[in-house]
Amino acid sequence: SWSMDRRSVMLSVTGRLNGRPSMAEPLAIHLLGPQPRVVKAGHPQPPPRGRKAWALLAYLLTTESAPSREWLAELLFSDADDPLNALSWNLSQLRRLLGPESSLAGEPVVLRLPPGTFVDVHALTAGTWRQAIDIPGLGRDLLEGKSFPACAAFEAWLLAGRRHLAGAAEGVLREAARAKLSVGDGARAVELASRLVAANPLDEDAQELLVRAYVASGDRAAAENQRDACVALFRRELGIDPGVSLLHAADLEQEQRSIPDRPATRTVTAARLEAGLGALDAG
Repeated sequence: SWSMDRRSVMLSVTGRLNGRPSMAEPLAIHLLGPQPRVVKAGHPQPPPRGRKAWALLAYLLTTESAPSREWLAELLFSDADDPLNALSWNLSQLRRLLGPESSLAGEPVVLRLPPGTFVDVHALTAGTWRQAIDIPGLGRDLLEGKSFPACAAFEAWLLAGRRHLAGAAEGVLREAARAKLSVGDGARAVELASRLVAANPLDEDAQELLVRAYVASGDRAAAENQRDACVALFRRELGIDPGVSLLHAADLEQEQRSIPDRPATRTVTAARLEAGLGALDAG
C-alpha cells in the first residue's frame, strides 16, 4: 500500500515541513525528480551505488508500516543470488548515505531520522500549499526515469506512488494559483496555472484558471489566445467545446453583463475562499 501516515512515529521527523530546506537542517532527502540526493548541512552526499538503494529508501520513507527483511528482499532483490545478502548490502549503503545521526536497523526494518530532517515527499503530502510550493522537485515523478523491470511488485507500488504524488502536486499548484489570483498577483498565477495546464491540458478548470490569470496580469491578448487554443484542443481531442465559464473567462466584464445572475464558477469561488482564508491567516 501507499501511505505517509507513520511519519512522526517511525521516522522521528519533528522538524518543519516547509518546501525549501534551510542550511540549518541536519539532513535533507530529495526523492522527486531524476536525480535523488541526500544533503547534509548544505553539502550533497556521495550517492549510493545502483538504483535499488534509492528504491529501498523511497519505500522505507513512504510505506505505512515497518517491513520485514524477508518482505524487502522479495520486493526488491528476488533476482539476486542471495536476496537477503543483497538487502543487507543496500541497507549498509543507506546507513553510509544518511550518516550516524540516523538509524536503520532491526527486524522489521525501522528507519529513524534526526529531528528537523527535510523529506520532500513528506512536505508535499503533509503540508499546506504554502509549505509545498517551493519544493525543488514539485511536479516531478518519484525517482523519475528509474524503472525496476525485474521487481514487478515494486514497480506496481512505484506507479501508485507516482500517481499519488502527482495528484498532490497538482493540488498544491491549483491552490497556489487560485490564492495568487485572489490577491491580484496575476504574473505568479500565470506561472503556476501554466504548470497545471502543461501537466494536464484537458483539465478544463486548469485552463480556465490560466485564462483568468492572464486577464489578472493585464495580458488580455494572451488570455484570448489561450482560450482559443483550449477550444481547438477540446474539439480535436474530445469532440466537444469547453464550458461557457471558460469561453467567457477572457472577458470578465462581458460575462458579468451577459449573464448577470449566473453563479460564480468553481475557479472564482475557490479564489474567493482562498482570499478569505488568507485574510484569516493575516488576522
